[in-house]
Amino acid sequence: MVLGPDQEATVPVRVVTASTDHARAVPRLPSEEGEDDVAAPSRDEDKDEPAAVVAVAPQPAWMKACAEGEDKAAAKLFAESGADPTTVNNPALMSCLALGRRALKDVSGAIALNERLVAEFEQTDPMRARVAAHDLASLYKKLGKPEKATLYRQKAAQLYQGMLLFEQSLCEKIQAEGTAGNGEQVRTLGQQYRQQFPNGSCTETVDRLLAAHALPDPPVADDESDIEADDTAEDSDAPAEPDPYEDAAPPGP
Repeated sequence: MVLGPDQEATVPVRVVTASTDHARAVPRLPSEEGEDDVAAPSRDEDKDEPAAVVAVAPQPAWMKACAEGEDKAAAKLFAESGADPTTVNNPALMSCLALGRRALKDVSGAIALNERLVAEFEQTDPMRARVAAHDLASLYKKLGKPEKATLYRQKAAQLYQGMLLFEQSLCEKIQAEGTAGNGEQVRTLGQQYRQQFPNGSCTETVDRLLAAHALPDPPVADDESDIEADDTAEDSDAPAEPDPYEDAAPPGP
């Protein structure tokens, strides 16, 4: 219908208000590759999360004292820390604390640690177990308990024989691994031998095998200055290009 200049339309006009909410309800079409529809990450998810910082606990002071051979100081620091001695399961640390407690006149504490050493490590660390048995024999003798003193004196003698057999067996195993070319096993068992038998009869053989199966040193990156120097040297050694005008005839008159 065409209206004149002074006419008004009487046809009701339906006003439709557009809403942006319906756009959220429109499902996304899957991609052409047929991948599953994944909702787009929010802006918060796009932000890079800070990397987690893992805190490394410092070595306790008593452990450091043990490493430095300060048994008495280590036992004192351990007691001051309030730690539970039953939680210590390393034979070297147990031996350190036992010797330190004996030096501090803590007889019951020294006996408890030494008895654990004998009972738990006579197979895997007979050398320290033997030292613990000797200490127990001495402590029980001073306490007026000759039966227990005799018991641990005999135990120390047995552990001595076991220690010799264990050392011989470990030495033979290291040599067998070296013959088979198992460098990793040689290094692992060799370090174990060094820790348990620092002055053992097989020390020279173990040191020789460790040297033969040592890991190679990492390659050292070439210095850029050396590379540039080499390039300059190569350029200087290259033959000079001939002069194209050297043999040219002089221009005519």
